[in-house]
Amino acid sequence: MERARLYLAGLGAYEATLNGRRVTDAVHLPGDSNPQQSVEVGTYDVTELLDSGPNVVGVRLGNGTFNIVEITNPAAGRDEVYTKFSSAVAEPTTLAAATAAGATSVQVADVDGFAVGATVNIDTGDGGTRLESRVVTEVGTAGADGSGVSFTDPLVEDHDAGAAVTRSGTADEARTAISPRLLARLEITYADGSTDTVVTDRQWRTALGPSVTDNWYAGTDYDARREQPGWDRPGADLSAAATRSDGAATGWIAAGLAPPPNLDTKLAWRRADPVKVVDTVAAVVVTEPRPGTWVFDFGQNFSALFELSVDAAVPAGTVIRMQPAESLHGDGTVDASSMGSAEHIYDTYTTAGSAQGERWRPQFVYHGFQYVQLTGLPEGHRATSGMLTALPIRASTNVSGDVSTSSEMVNRLHRMSTHSIASNMQSIFTDCPNREKLGWLADMLHSIQAIDRNFEMSAYLPHMQRMMREAQLSAGPNAGMVPAHAPEFPVFGGGYRDDVNWGSAVVVVPWWLWQHHGDTATMAEHYPDMVDYHDFVRTVQAGADGGTNLVYGGLGDWVAADERTPKLLTGTYAYYRMTECLAQMAAALGKGGDARRYSGLAADIRAEFNARFFNDELRAYTNEGNGGTVGTQAADALALDAGLVPEGQQEHVLDDLVRRIHEYHPSGGGPHVSGGTISLGPIFRALTDGGRADLVWQVLHETSRPSYGAFLQPSEMNPRGMTTVPEHWHAPENSSSLNHMILLQIDEWFSTGLAGIRRAPGSVAYGKIVVQPRLVGTEQHPLTHVQGHYDGPRGRISSSWRLTGRGGRDFELDVVIPANSVGEIHVPTVRPQAVWLNGSHVRASNEAKFESYTEGCAVYSVGPGSYSFSSQLHQGGGPR
Repeated sequence: MERARLYLAGLGAYEATLNGRRVTDAVHLPGDSNPQQSVEVGTYDVTELLDSGPNVVGVRLGNGTFNIVEITNPAAGRDEVYTKFSSAVAEPTTLAAATAAGATSVQVADVDGFAVGATVNIDTGDGGTRLESRVVTEVGTAGADGSGVSFTDPLVEDHDAGAAVTRSGTADEARTAISPRLLARLEITYADGSTDTVVTDRQWRTALGPSVTDNWYAGTDYDARREQPGWDRPGADLSAAATRSDGAATGWIAAGLAPPPNLDTKLAWRRADPVKVVDTVAAVVVTEPRPGTWVFDFGQNFSALFELSVDAAVPAGTVIRMQPAESLHGDGTVDASSMGSAEHIYDTYTTAGSAQGERWRPQFVYHGFQYVQLTGLPEGHRATSGMLTALPIRASTNVSGDVSTSSEMVNRLHRMSTHSIASNMQSIFTDCPNREKLGWLADMLHSIQAIDRNFEMSAYLPHMQRMMREAQLSAGPNAGMVPAHAPEFPVFGGGYRDDVNWGSAVVVVPWWLWQHHGDTATMAEHYPDMVDYHDFVRTVQAGADGGTNLVYGGLGDWVAADERTPKLLTGTYAYYRMTECLAQMAAALGKGGDARRYSGLAADIRAEFNARFFNDELRAYTNEGNGGTVGTQAADALALDAGLVPEGQQEHVLDDLVRRIHEYHPSGGGPHVSGGTISLGPIFRALTDGGRADLVWQVLHETSRPSYGAFLQPSEMNPRGMTTVPEHWHAPENSSSLNHMILLQIDEWFSTGLAGIRRAPGSVAYGKIVVQPRLVGTEQHPLTHVQGHYDGPRGRISSSWRLTGRGGRDFELDVVIPANSVGEIHVPTVRPQAVWLNGSHVRASNEAKFESYTEGCAVYSVGPGSYSFSSQLHQGGGPR
């Protein structure tokens, strides 16, 4: 044998083995998608798993994200099922009349639920050995009673009255539940070039397994007594006489035939890295707050599986219940209120009583948790720290950067941020790992700088772009719209579906990939999708509030502490931003006419934005422009960050932003930021670009709400403070998720501000790099060293600085610029003459060219290489 490959697409989730050994270490396959459009197919090299004799391919199938149904299991105590959302089950019907071969329509007993673009599946009536599937072109047109379903391609077979008929959903409708099914192909190539091929057909055998229930949200119930040992190994009994561990019949039968989710469903290769277990974490402490109730504290909130180890002394039939949670009650039991359900999210394992002990982990679900509460052990049995182990999971993309500093607060917030990103970087970017697990696009889009500085995104973001394209509406009055979450399940209404700050990700992500990664292929491939979305916003949404180019953003500055920012302002900001991005991409792709048209439109949007919101007297932004004085931090920051401010007014708008931050302290203390999902990053960027990074440092250390410092404070619910970034400023008391990405934009500032690593404006893929570290420490909150790096598309960029000498009067900076890049390095100093490079005055060096002295920094141009600067920050210092 030369080579063996297994191609596999399993719905809703699968785990495959060959001769009892897993074919991949990836979990939760396939990735989430709209199955009416695509299903990810895995390709596995299984050459080393094949034996010379008989071989067995085994596949466990679960419901996954494609079949979210409410199934109770009283035997395990599951009398109610938490389902934040449920799939819509397509009820089967039958043929109302016999249909002959050649027909292009059928009459069905119930036409309800059929839709144009859906697939109709007609059983041949001979026990389900074949199906004829067609794409529906009309509904209610055949038959006097309007019960007809029509299609274009004629039927090949005769079909008797009463034959089973099912349907799929359509590409644009809410996801239809898809029961577990499998498509597989094993190809074996021998040394002489001959091949053998095995494909899924009715010769395969199937039976219900030990997973009695599995629900993507509620959890799973696994009964080990239902296992048939060795079922996926050569020599296994797959006959009707086969029995499980408890002696009951396994129930093997010939596999049936299932139609594809839709005849338009494509098999797609996953470009992004698959989800894998990336760590093994032991509990830091195990407590028994009540007799028989054990709480495992893993010291960190993350998205994870857990592995249960049970010793041989636990008798068969013992139901062990494991309830994950992010917080604790005052009595030490878990508080699961932030999970979506305080009671009904858990997993159970029913023991088989094996003499060798038992080990199990969930296969088809995951949770976000720091704590797991375990109950059900027989009297006299104690839980040990090794009984439960956490297995964190995430998309297995490479780590792209890191920051460490002398400030434990910064380091802790950075850890919290990276764990929040990793927790929600599953097969798609999600909002949270518990309550919803949905691909809300703003969570990704407005945290993209922080995400990119921590995890390599050149493959993952194009994958998300495909998800957005599949979610984009193709027909109807809202054709071109990209829903606020992708894949779109379920379908929401109003601003929860069509806010431009969410949907514009379809335009901004390709722009980001081009500017930051040099990827022009994604924007070229998806240019029509971007144009379609822009056309939707321009023709359907623009023109709000009596304006021509004003757009109403239905969700506004989501989760902002100050909720007064007009949704008209946030929506128009997003419209301008994506139009500017589209103009730049059109020009880069050689579409000059489009580039000019979009550039002109952007100028018109900017003018109308300022006419509506800029107050000429205050020289700042207010909710009513010249008609009022009430404004928010978000209004000023969004305008500054997007380049919307009228020429010559930037300093005044920045001053107003600073004033508003100083005046905003609703819970006491000093200045606070009040922004939310849309404006938080722009606030930090506007302050830093305007030379006020000192104010970012000040608000960072506030501990009264709203603040990051408040997240770190011990509480009854989180005795050591939070370990991931929560959804709301007022968490955890409002029972919202404690593991989101939408408030972690501060993490980008640790890399771009404190370490000072930035892409130069106008530079593509870090062809020119700016290193401009911000020295922001104070006597009360000192900052004496920062070390950061980012593995960009051209190689590693690093910046490491420290204060030395008496009173920190001297400054040392080490910088690495990768090949094929140039650098602009800003060295803080009292004067240009007080800068040294490798011990020599930099003015005398050929390695660095002095350009200017700006804002207390000597600015130098450098090529690729490593540089060590030292400078004098106060009179009397020198090189060290």
